[in-house]
Order: sequence, then structure tokens, then C-alpha cells
Amino acid sequence: MTARMREGELQFEFSGATSVERLDVQGQPRPQGMALVDFVVEENSRTLLIEIKDPSQQPVPETERRRFIRDFSTGHFLLSK
Repeated sequence: MTARMREGELQFEFSGATSVERLDVQGQPRPQGMALVDFVVEENSRTLLIEIKDPSQQPVPETERRRFIRDFSTGHFLLSK
């Protein structure tokens, strides 16, 4: 299954997911302890809790924004098994 989800102006594709659930729907209660989670993505061997932050939409200094984009594009934030 490939699920596509949108958060603000960003669109994400979760290929290989068995299910994707959006938790940050306004007016809908969230499970306890999940206030900082936008999506729950289930795969066959793991469950991912994902919080999206778009640095272009935040009041962040330009130098910090550039550093984030550089680190993100090099895979700095990705964890491997």
C-alpha cells in the first residue's frame, strides 16, 4: 500500500505502509501521550510515530533554516536499523 498524506504545504508518501492514521485532526481527541504526533504509520515490522515540522513556516532565523535544510538533504535526521 502507498498512502499519501498532506501536512500544510508538505505532501508525504508512505510506500510499504500497512496503515497510516492522521492524529492531528482539529476537534478530534488524541490518544493520551500522542499530542506531538501527526501521523502513525504501521509497516510489517515497525510502527512509526511522526511529527512534522516545516521550517519554512516557522519564525526561524535564516541561518538555522539553511542548516536544517542542509542536514535534512544529507540524511542527517534519518535513523538506520
